[in-house]
Amino acid sequence: MPWVITKLCAGNKDTACVPACPVDCIYQLTVADAKYEKHGHQLWIHPDECIDCGACEPACPWEAIFEESAVPEVFAEDTALNRQVFEDHSGDDLTTDCQPIKQAPTPEEVAENKAKYGYS
Repeated sequence: MPWVITKLCAGNKDTACVPACPVDCIYQLTVADAKYEKHGHQLWIHPDECIDCGACEPACPWEAIFEESAVPEVFAEDTALNRQVFEDHSGDDLTTDCQPIKQAPTPEEVAENKAKYGYS
């Protein structure tokens, strides 16, 4: 069962999870796509490449990564979006050379980000 990066990553994108992944299945979308704009600048886990090791989850300082079966209800749509992005895009539209937006958030920033989406 793959892991899912939720919208808690959107606009924050600390890339600490990328080197933690032993199979390089964490991607960044490199093209503009209105369908994914509200999740702008977030990372995505390729569900067919994920080996379910869970190494990415503790590496994410934004606490944005969940096992697919444990994604909180408030982020339910993120599971389908995580799959869909790889159906809509491939090749040059995706990269594993992910560039961070904001690194090493404070605990207060993490809590504020969760509150923004109604998750605590």
